[in-house]
Amino acid sequence: MKVVIVEDELPAARRLKSLLENTGHDIQVLTVLDSVSSAKTWFTSNAPPDLIFLDIHLSDGYSFDIFDQIPVKTPVIFTTAYDQYALKAFEVNSIDYLLKPIDQDKLSKSLNKLQQLHQELNWQDLQQFLHTIKEKNNYKNRFLIKVKDQFLTVDIAQVAYFKAMGKLVVMVTHENRNFPMDLTLEELESQVDPARFFRINRQVLGSFDSIQKIHNFFNGKLKLKLKPDLKDEVLVSRDKAPVFKSWLEGNT
Repeated sequence: MKVVIVEDELPAARRLKSLLENTGHDIQVLTVLDSVSSAKTWFTSNAPPDLIFLDIHLSDGYSFDIFDQIPVKTPVIFTTAYDQYALKAFEVNSIDYLLKPIDQDKLSKSLNKLQQLHQELNWQDLQQFLHTIKEKNNYKNRFLIKVKDQFLTVDIAQVAYFKAMGKLVVMVTHENRNFPMDLTLEELESQVDPARFFRINRQVLGSFDSIQKIHNFFNGKLKLKLKPDLKDEVLVSRDKAPVFKSWLEGNT
């Protein structure tokens, strides 16, 4: 396995190289790069390696900048001392994310994960797998909400549902806090994870966790009880009911 390490701290690079040599895998470290600029130059001028270990904070910027300017299709394992970049890391070809100081066991598990992917998928399938990971993590993780003259962030896990009230769309949290939105339900539907949120009807885009009870309704419809409670009836149409049930089972 041909590996490139992008790391601007020499002791950390030496430690990672030593750990790689002790994993039991046949690994050749092609080079150690210490900056965004040197990485761009190397990846532009050389054949792609089998794996890249990439520190997020480099001497001349963030390693994510590498992917903004040159196409890198090689699987990446990110290494960093900061865990706030985990979701950002999975927007590129990341198969894993290791926090420093890296230990031997976690490193070996990451390499075994890549090896298993290579065994189960051909290279084209692996690229599609990485692309799928990227697509799944492009959804909103939080919203910036303006409240009077201040701003606050609302994590997506706090959102129970979005409801349309005429031309106004309101975010309702699990704590029953209401925040007006500048987006339509259609725009929100495209920005949230469809595994977590379902467009129940024209008025409601609800999260899985907000659904408390489901009742059969006349003419093949379903009636839902959401939490926090909505005064108006929340109905799923007969045509949408099978899709909704499949979504509940995680089959969409």
